[in-house]
Amino acid sequence: MNRLRDRVVEELASRPGQSMCVGCIAKTLDASHKSAHEATLKLEARPGFSRAYGRCALCGKTRIVTTRRSAVTIPATADGSDGM
Repeated sequence: MNRLRDRVVEELASRPGQSMCVGCIAKTLDASHKSAHEATLKLEARPGFSRAYGRCALCGKTRIVTTRRSAVTIPATADGSDGM
């Protein structure tokens, strides 16, 4: 069974750089508002995700939104090493 949190991760990954409010996440994934809220609270603690006030990419309202941040890459040096 696909947990809602996993489905939220997949949805946010399919929308790089876009933030979504709980209401839009719930509608998109056909879930209850409460379940979507709980799933995003758990994601907040995971690396690569953030929750903050911002504009939802779907409804355009300013509310608490969840965003999947892009992976941080360390540029290689001229000799091909990672500089460490």
